[in-house]
Amino acid sequence: MPDQQEAALPQGYQVGTTVVMPLPAERAYPLKEPDFLTLCDGTHGNERAGRDFHAGLFVSAVVGLIGLLSCVDWVNVFAQRRWMMLGCFLLLVAISAVSAWGCIHYWQQMRKENTPYTRLKAAILDFFQTQPAPNDAGEANPQI
Repeated sequence: MPDQQEAALPQGYQVGTTVVMPLPAERAYPLKEPDFLTLCDGTHGNERAGRDFHAGLFVSAVVGLIGLLSCVDWVNVFAQRRWMMLGCFLLLVAISAVSAWGCIHYWQQMRKENTPYTRLKAAILDFFQTQPAPNDAGEANPQI
């Protein structure tokens, strides 16, 4: 107000002002806490972690297999009956097979379309597509 007198302030004290512009009327979706937590988890939190874990196991086992195959004289292993080396080889083959299966399994889980995240996303999208905006009067909303 231009007619107001300035108040006397203690020395070193400053006052600032904030201007708040009003926002246009907008639609809002009522979000419950479980829905919010679903959105926070994202699309595939656990599936992605499982897939990455199995991919890491698979790569590690393949590297171990390559190292074992390139460094071991297999003729001497069988001639001297060193079955521990063969056991290590079979263990690495088993780890690589199981981890490859785990990768494929989690990848297929990630491709599913009917998850809590996708259902909630579809419900929110449907809400915004079917409800008219409060300030819609047949004209487009102006961009600010």
